[in-house]
Amino acid sequence: MRRHFSGVAPILPHGTEILHLIRPGKGPHYVVWARHRLAYLWYCGPDHGAQLGTTAEQATKTIGRTLGLPPAQTPSDP
Repeated sequence: MRRHFSGVAPILPHGTEILHLIRPGKGPHYVVWARHRLAYLWYCGPDHGAQLGTTAEQATKTIGRTLGLPPAQTPSDP
């Protein structure tokens, strides 16, 4: 997530498989890998169970688009 987008802190608490997406001034969002569906899903909230993608790359792009996250700046960006 950090490589692709800024404005979000992805946290995977020890002992859980639920990725916490924390954004300043906004409520958290949660993502889980559902083995039975072989896909990443939203966990909780109005989109609970909605598929984000079958790969981490697909899920990252969907998350960024859905949450309206700005792209991460690369070292060569001003």
